[in-house]
Amino acid sequence: MDKAKIIYQFVTIDEKSKFQILEFPYTEIPFQITGVDTRKSIRTQLQMQPRFHAFLGPMWGGYNNNGQPIIRYESTQAYNELSQ
Repeated sequence: MDKAKIIYQFVTIDEKSKFQILEFPYTEIPFQITGVDTRKSIRTQLQMQPRFHAFLGPMWGGYNNNGQPIIRYESTQAYNELSQ
């Protein structure tokens, strides 16, 4: 999958317990890459996608209104809140 066409979405919770959703093209992601996901048991869209410090993921986020794929990452706190 062409990383230039993907929207990378990062979900966190701010100090007021509100969800923050930030979206970046690959070249503008401000977070530290810690590796890539090499598992073969995940959907093909997630294979070889980057992993980021302090975020869980990659996760499949579907497609936006323009048909661009969304690769999603969540902070541990956001993941725990969304998983309840």
